[in-house]
Amino acid sequence: MAIFSVEEHKVLQFPLPQSSTERARLKMQETAVSFASQHVLPKFLEAIKMVRDLRKEVAEVTDELENIQDFIHEASKVAEAGEDNSRRDRIRKRCQVLRRGFYWGEQH
Repeated sequence: MAIFSVEEHKVLQFPLPQSSTERARLKMQETAVSFASQHVLPKFLEAIKMVRDLRKEVAEVTDELENIQDFIHEASKVAEAGEDNSRRDRIRKRCQVLRRGFYWGEQH
């Protein structure tokens, strides 16, 4: 088996395995490298991509939660200023449901 070395511009010679044990060990090493390149490496690269995208996704969710919080605050103002008691109570109940959902979203 020969490998060309760019730095030295010569061919490096590695002895081929002579015994059946050495050949079996080489075959196991080749199988392990093949398995890693076919199965482990793609999963590893996928995990790296997910970690890179995580910051963007967290920013998007945070922005959406802030929008919901602003909406709840504005709806609460409308409910307090309203003259119609039944409408005000409905808005308050909806705001309470949204607040619970918002709180749950922040916790998880």
